[in-house]
Amino acid sequence: MNSPITGKPMVRLHERRTLSFRKEDFEIDFLYWFCADSGEKFEDEAMSDANFNQVQNQYRAKHNLPFADEIKQIRQQYGVSAKKMSLILGFGDNQYRQYEADEMPSISNGRLIMQASEPTNFLQCVRAAESELGADEARLLIKTIEEKNKIPQLNRLENLFEKTSTLNGYRRFSTLRLWNMVIFFAENSQPFKTKLNKLLFYTDFAAFRDSGRSISGAVYRAIQHGPVPNDFNRNFAEGVYNGVLDVETEPVFDYNAERYFGKVPFQKDLFAEAEIETMTKVADIFSKKNNAAIIETSHLEKAWLDCNADKSLIDYRYAFDLLAI
Repeated sequence: MNSPITGKPMVRLHERRTLSFRKEDFEIDFLYWFCADSGEKFEDEAMSDANFNQVQNQYRAKHNLPFADEIKQIRQQYGVSAKKMSLILGFGDNQYRQYEADEMPSISNGRLIMQASEPTNFLQCVRAAESELGADEARLLIKTIEEKNKIPQLNRLENLFEKTSTLNGYRRFSTLRLWNMVIFFAENSQPFKTKLNKLLFYTDFAAFRDSGRSISGAVYRAIQHGPVPNDFNRNFAEGVYNGVLDVETEPVFDYNAERYFGKVPFQKDLFAEAEIETMTKVADIFSKKNNAAIIETSHLEKAWLDCNADKSLIDYRYAFDLLAI
């Protein structure tokens, strides 16, 4: 971005600042453009959004409140409208829809929504709202939910009560999202597993830097060959076992290298447009790099340099120091 004062290119920087939300203070990595000639700092619209998201995400994490996408998924698992969900939970007519549109719920409403993710709790809410729903509609909804609850594949949020933090990028881990990121990169460049793990790292961390949240919710660890998702071998194996991924081996020097492929099409609707843009950007940047080159690149990152010695987990705050993207 060019300086509005000098017209010359500015540098992207960050610094620790304290911002307030709902009378609580939170320390964030404040993003800004710096004009070296004038000494002025500028915040563009994308940075403003990212900075505000950092504050809101810390607030949600502190009080264990669901995020907008989770709020929508909770409703969808019961097949009811946002208006009906508001009625059942005792909110205003459009309140649930507003929460799905990223309005921050109160602590009490947020916790009620979390509790409603469990079918048993939700059924209690439906029974309590019988006079508002009408006896026939309430009875039909209860029957439908009870029938669905007998099926193990009921679309629940498996990790809804897992804590969010800067270790998972303020997103509860989703194997389905991770598997689909693997499918995306497999369709794009068919990387070996070593390169694939670095692509996942750069994608999640770039998304966190630019939006305040990771894409997969994976926790990353620094190992000899660079950052990798924690338990990546188990997660990839589960993808194969569940028929989502497939794996092939290819002799490379003195070992068999693994490539992962999708056995099902990439589920684009799992991701926001900005998330797909981030995946595409990472794929393009590293399209010409082989395993050795991307390992070397990742070894220049502060995230790896600081955490490699004891193979520790990598805090997503290192996203603000990324060099390669």
